[in-house]
Amino acid sequence: MPPVDAAALLRVTREHRDETEACRWLLERVLEEVVALLREARLGAPATALGASLHLHDGAAFRLSLGQERREGAFSADHHASANVWAGLKEHAEALTLDVRARTLRARSGRIEPLDGPRQQTGTILRLTQSKVTHLLGLPLRAPGRGLLGMITVEIACRSAIGRDLGLFSGALGLALDELQLLVDLAALSVALLPPALAPAGPSAESAAHHNTLRLAEQVAPSWAPVGLVGPPGSGRAWLARFIHERSAASPHPLTPLDAHRVTPAELDRALRAPGTALIRDVHGLSVAAQGVLAAWLDDPSPARLIVTTTAEHDLGAILRFDLPRRLKLWDITVPGLHQRREDIPALVCALLADELSRPQAEVSDLLSAEALDVFTHGAYPSHLKDLRAAVGWAWRVAQQQASSAGRPLQRLRAEHARRGLHHLIPAPPAVLDQLRPGARALVERAAELLTAETPEPPRHLHLLALAEGFVGLVVAEALAASADPAEAAERLGLADQVKVGNHLKTLRAAEEKLSRLAARLHEPTPPVLARLHPRRKP
Repeated sequence: MPPVDAAALLRVTREHRDETEACRWLLERVLEEVVALLREARLGAPATALGASLHLHDGAAFRLSLGQERREGAFSADHHASANVWAGLKEHAEALTLDVRARTLRARSGRIEPLDGPRQQTGTILRLTQSKVTHLLGLPLRAPGRGLLGMITVEIACRSAIGRDLGLFSGALGLALDELQLLVDLAALSVALLPPALAPAGPSAESAAHHNTLRLAEQVAPSWAPVGLVGPPGSGRAWLARFIHERSAASPHPLTPLDAHRVTPAELDRALRAPGTALIRDVHGLSVAAQGVLAAWLDDPSPARLIVTTTAEHDLGAILRFDLPRRLKLWDITVPGLHQRREDIPALVCALLADELSRPQAEVSDLLSAEALDVFTHGAYPSHLKDLRAAVGWAWRVAQQQASSAGRPLQRLRAEHARRGLHHLIPAPPAVLDQLRPGARALVERAAELLTAETPEPPRHLHLLALAEGFVGLVVAEALAASADPAEAAERLGLADQVKVGNHLKTLRAAEEKLSRLAARLHEPTPPVLARLHPRRKP
């Protein structure tokens, strides 16, 4: 292939007027060479990791290394000839990560100077699908046992003549590519490289959703790339982080959990510079200063593993500084909630009860009746492992209390105990229940019993749950409306979300109607819940 000089690269870049398109132009040639080299390489031998690196020099000359293979040459200047290659990759792609790092510059007095230090521009994110990987590479790749071909990283460094001559795309502000780096993460290739049968770990991999999560975690573990765990609170993200840590090269060193809402920049820096794995919980809560520490570490990472957790409700792109989100989650794993993995609940209940009693699981399994496990599996509660743990613990204490009152030893946890455990999770703060009149309190307790009872009518079950939640919201709104200091009342009632409180206050009448319908379903009179708790409250 004829070499490409800096002028040719500059011309293509200016034609596109977009640094992302210029990066794509380079990426096409990178992928051409990676695919060609993979086709030539003999990758049948067992391997736990295989890395590729590519460096661009003046004139777009390159050096590509993949394992023991090495190739040198130059890229073709014919941009249109490789456009079909890029289009084909996009057609077969879902997650090939392109991470573009550059310096933001300004022109002053004819010179280009750094603006606000190193910053990052992020390119396009795509993903290679399992079904297309073998077709794309033309290789039936497999790694025996737990072997993992692993993440193939292509790193491109554009320097010198390709750099400062690129000019400015928009007046005084633009990108100079003197230190441009493209990080192409082909980690999704490992999906096709693992044996199809992977033994799941832990007591809770019966569901397809959780089995797939564990399988992906197994593949990610040998890599040093940052991992993002996305899932609802209590879905087991911390457990999965430890699962990854124990199977990684960082396992001889400790896993250090950090609360993003409380960690100081100095504490974060120490954790990131120490060997082992740093687990940043709720990364969306990092302070601006801590985000700067994290960005500096990502520019020059130490041999430490980084795992971050967040929830789907938080848009990291809108919360964190613009250069962090995609760099933090080169591997993005979705952790399913309990509602997506009901098949796992019997094993989880057994494990949680064993933890509650500090006894082996083999002994605990005999203490759980099939009916109790069925109630736990189909009960109505949020997708939160902490809630399930609380329900199991409460059910066990209720069973112990009943057995003690009857003067007999506890034999097994029955369905009625499980229902009482789930009943304990109905979202009514004790301070709210204490304010209810006797009739209203009886109504709430009766509704809770029906909510946790077995019913052949799931729609009615869900409707009752909505009504009960609306009723609790009504009582909370009444308490807040009657208080001289709503903020103090909210704190006393355990409510932190003032927006939710405001919504309750706006929907008192709708809640009253829900309460009346609920009372009609339960064949009980509607209690006078809307009695004035404060004479100044407006109707």
